[in-house]
Amino acid sequence: MQLQFFTKDQGTIVAKKHRYEFFTEGNLFFTGQSRVVNKDKYLNIPKKLRNYLNVNNGDVLEVKIEGDKLVIKKAT
Repeated sequence: MQLQFFTKDQGTIVAKKHRYEFFTEGNLFFTGQSRVVNKDKYLNIPKKLRNYLNVNNGDVLEVKIEGDKLVIKKAT
């Protein structure tokens, strides 16, 4: 499954199933980044978005589901 990444608010990334419409949805802004969940069910977060969240090795991320969205935020 391919996912598209969006930014939401300061420091929040939203991943959604890939669609071919590239649009702004409410307060979500398409980042131009897409990834495929690999066969081991891992998802690599693009470097551009890791930098956006200031994510480094050993950091903890909060992950939750909101409707059809996977919301990823750096834990504080």
